[in-house]
Amino acid sequence: MSGGAAKRGRDDDDDEELDKLRPVPEPAAKWYWKEEPHRIGQHDKSRTLKPNWVEYDTGKTVEIEKAFRAFKEQGGAATLSMTIAGKAITVQFAKMEQVNDATGWKRKMHRVQADVIVIEDDSGGDGGCASKKQKGDANSARPPAKLVRRNSSGSMGAPNTAVAAAGGKDKVQDKTIEKMIALAKNWEPDNKKHDPTGMIMSEKLDGVRCFWNGKGLYTRTGHLIPAPANFVQGFPSDMFLDGELFIDRGKFNEVSGLARTLQSEPRAWKPVTYVVFDAPQVKGGLMTRLAAAKAKLDGVCKFARILEQVVCKGHDHVIQELARIEALVPPGEGLMLRHPTAEHKGGRSADLLKVKTQHDAEAVVTGHEQVCLHTHTHVRARAHTHTHTHTHTHVCVCVCVCV
Repeated sequence: MSGGAAKRGRDDDDDEELDKLRPVPEPAAKWYWKEEPHRIGQHDKSRTLKPNWVEYDTGKTVEIEKAFRAFKEQGGAATLSMTIAGKAITVQFAKMEQVNDATGWKRKMHRVQADVIVIEDDSGGDGGCASKKQKGDANSARPPAKLVRRNSSGSMGAPNTAVAAAGGKDKVQDKTIEKMIALAKNWEPDNKKHDPTGMIMSEKLDGVRCFWNGKGLYTRTGHLIPAPANFVQGFPSDMFLDGELFIDRGKFNEVSGLARTLQSEPRAWKPVTYVVFDAPQVKGGLMTRLAAAKAKLDGVCKFARILEQVVCKGHDHVIQELARIEALVPPGEGLMLRHPTAEHKGGRSADLLKVKTQHDAEAVVTGHEQVCLHTHTHVRARAHTHTHTHTHTHVCVCVCVCV
């Protein structure tokens, strides 16, 4: 029997995903695909060109532009394989068309030079834009783009970013944030110290961990998230907030892509909400801190809200609520348990516990005279040891090796 690792979902320790990935730069051009004339009216007019061109989303545009420039300037590959709307697509730069790998259906592509191209400047200054000329593109419908200098800090001083909203202060990293972030331990059902009774319980969101320091939104290790100014409008300048950028269950990739995109357009952030689950600097227990945050946000912040919380009644309540969350379509990630009266403190502690169910398609249970192949569900506890009901009539503690 062959062995293999079980496929697992995203964990909250994977919040480092954003910190390991540098922001996606804005492309030097916009890319469009050719729609059927009778369908062009179904698309957002702001993302179309006459007669019937439809703009790719920012993430795909960055990917296409990078490969295109490598092809044109460095003799790179003439094709690019990618997935669009769940379909395998091959982009052919020489023919300027995309081909559906399954059906062979072809669509013409169109490249339009962007209005502004950012060039890097390590001098640290913000004046004296480079004087070199930008050549027009053979596929461009526009004149050569305007060059704008960006200094080594990454700032372009654009009016639609949170940097501008914070009074123009270009602080791309705040190293003090990491020490303030509270991190969760795994909930261990058999650990008496992890008795959930009376703890504050909430859904574990499938989003991007995000800290508001009164001036801007940052990742948990303190890197600036360039949200549009209208998104953070009304956020309190005198209160720190801890929360998550969230679109919906199963939409992690979409929200993380936005959080990593420099100069993303405000309309792209419309489905995003900043869901707040703590106000670290406020004195008192969790509900006191959240009440203070709610008083600051209600009626003022269009894109922020407080995460719903309930008081946990005990072990069975956790299991029931976890089952409810996982039965949603798409399913939720799990639950978080927070100490009701403890003051906020940074670092990992039992004041914050995460509860997730891990599903293994198949597993071999070792440590018995017979080896049993079965499907099981267990509450994630320690690194490798799990408590679950065996297919036999008794309850056992065993080590599971996924295959």
